[in-house]
Amino acid sequence: MTKGSFTDFLDALRGFESGVNAATIGSGYAATFVSQQDLNAYKAGEISLRDLQYTSTNSLGFTGYQVGEALLIDLGYYKDSFYYGNGAATNTWDGTFTGKGGVTSLGALESGLQEGIILDAFGHNLEIIENGLAEIGKSLSDFMGQSTSYTENGQTIEVTLSLTGILAAAHLRGAYGTLDLLKNGAVSHDENGTSILKYIKDFGGYDALSSSQLIQAHNQGTTGNLAETIWNKDLNHDGTVAGGAATPVEPVAPTTPAQPTTPATPTTTEGPGTAGDGQDFKIAYHWGAHDVFDFDPAQDTLNFGWMGADEFEINEVNGSVVISIPTNHETYTLQDVTLDELSMSNIQALDHSTLAEWDALI
Repeated sequence: MTKGSFTDFLDALRGFESGVNAATIGSGYAATFVSQQDLNAYKAGEISLRDLQYTSTNSLGFTGYQVGEALLIDLGYYKDSFYYGNGAATNTWDGTFTGKGGVTSLGALESGLQEGIILDAFGHNLEIIENGLAEIGKSLSDFMGQSTSYTENGQTIEVTLSLTGILAAAHLRGAYGTLDLLKNGAVSHDENGTSILKYIKDFGGYDALSSSQLIQAHNQGTTGNLAETIWNKDLNHDGTVAGGAATPVEPVAPTTPAQPTTPATPTTTEGPGTAGDGQDFKIAYHWGAHDVFDFDPAQDTLNFGWMGADEFEINEVNGSVVISIPTNHETYTLQDVTLDELSMSNIQALDHSTLAEWDALI
């Protein structure tokens, strides 16, 4: 069973990258990325959630799918000699748009045209990865479905490799960062500390177009047509839905996971974040939830997954530990458990900042 269709994958990736999704749209968090005018238009039903996501811009000037100047330069949509990644502190968008794919301005970029761009980026990255793997006599198909273990922050993390996970990983860390993971087991992070493994896990397991189909569309300049075919929508507003995809759009389901392979790097067995023998209470995003845990410090664990320390707060209220996620109006209460009763054996997390936060507190 898959997580969903290829468009479900794109929705999940765009929703996470833009910071505007079902979990954040009702909070002040989403409003930090989009204008009040666009937010009001969405609430009034004048534009879709997807249209709102395309307009999202973060503090570094990345927009929508986290599209930046450097990516568009690589893909031929944009020209500039001074940009983010090459001297500039942010994406300033003061260069020149080439008009490729109908992208003639920043305003034009903040639209459904991003669907063609993200497919173009996928094909570009896949071509680099496939060429790099060919140098060692392999291809991506040799890795699909493999359940592989890596070591990160002293913990063993097992991921199942799938094409959508690889696509997301390359979007985060680039083709060469993803190639380094596949060839050498190198686990890398972006400038915010987000792990490549998080993207492989969170966005893996969806149906996908084939690697060859995405590479072909990239090389032939038909990713805009392919995007319109996938969404069955006139994304460039020329009055027609393009049917000119290089080959028929036939999503491929993820490969059945193989048996775990030998860990890419040596593993450890004990340490902060290792689960105990009791219950594993997961801390996740559930808008407006106020859960109360019957927590046993002698054996239970709190599992934060990939949540970072800047996403939650810890307080002790009336003899109970309260973990809150302010942007999600959400709390978790460890009933009648104080901070003094907790130790690092109670904490499970994949983000090093979360482990450091708890270590400093208890």
